[in-house]
Amino acid sequence: MIFYTELKVPTGELLLIGDGSEVMGVFWKSYKKIPKPEVDWVNDPSKFTDVIRQIQEYFEGTRKSFNIKTKSHGTDFQKAVWKIISEIPYGQSLSYKQVAEKIGKPKAVRAVGTAVGSNPLCIVVPCQRVSTASGTISGYAGGIESKRYLLELERTYA
Repeated sequence: MIFYTELKVPTGELLLIGDGSEVMGVFWKSYKKIPKPEVDWVNDPSKFTDVIRQIQEYFEGTRKSFNIKTKSHGTDFQKAVWKIISEIPYGQSLSYKQVAEKIGKPKAVRAVGTAVGSNPLCIVVPCQRVSTASGTISGYAGGIESKRYLLELERTYA
């Protein structure tokens, strides 16, 4: 069974998806590729108590990493990218090129960008911490302003 709920945060709304024991998705509701709840999905916020608490703590500046059970579906390449992203320390960032180098595919910068954009666990797997080689803010599923907000939040509490 698939459960879902919505969560308002300072920069918009998130859609949380899970199976009752693992979180399978944290999506910005403004994201153009957001999954749509299906008729057999159950809207049950009680299945997301822990992740909701941790996301709220993140926005309050009291949480710098997440400790929740997750399950992501993706290609081996995507999973390698998401693993590197999940290891970027709070308040720091890597460029798409640096991520490509860390997975051993230094010429796959565009593919890394696509994998980052496909991250199903926004904020929890902090894709906001990936930037261009020059350090500028580029596309983000929650919008550029949300990405800017999250990066500033982390700089404030780092």
